[in-house]
Amino acid sequence: MINLKRLYLSCKSKSLLQTWVMACSAQEIANLLSALRGSDKDNGKDKDAKNITKMIRHLVGITFNKKSKYSSNIVIPRHLVITKLVSEFKDNKHWVEHILYASTVIGNRHPNPYTRSYWNKLHGEVRGKVKKLSQKNHPIKINEKVKEL
Repeated sequence: MINLKRLYLSCKSKSLLQTWVMACSAQEIANLLSALRGSDKDNGKDKDAKNITKMIRHLVGITFNKKSKYSSNIVIPRHLVITKLVSEFKDNKHWVEHILYASTVIGNRHPNPYTRSYWNKLHGEVRGKVKKLSQKNHPIKINEKVKEL
């Protein structure tokens, strides 16, 4: 006969998240989990967006099935990820923001220094390029600001 209490306790102690994630705050975990869903653009058929999401899933979750296509331990060159995120910002801002929130957590909390560096640099470069794009699309006109004062 199955001891339900023992079964419950054994399941309760196991997590689908890596141990470093479990040490994060609730807000940080929420930021990481929101990035695991992936992009809604093109009904999820965008291969580059899928690969970025898979890379984050590999860093955050525990892969039980090594043949799974849910996550990937392949590290995409940072410049390619940056190019993709910046190009998607206008049409797919929601997904890009989730990736950037997750990159902040990974860049600050992941135990591997190389991984932290990768995601910190990625976050900084994407934010900088997106800010420049926003300024180009919505330039502040000094004359209009002076009239408002």
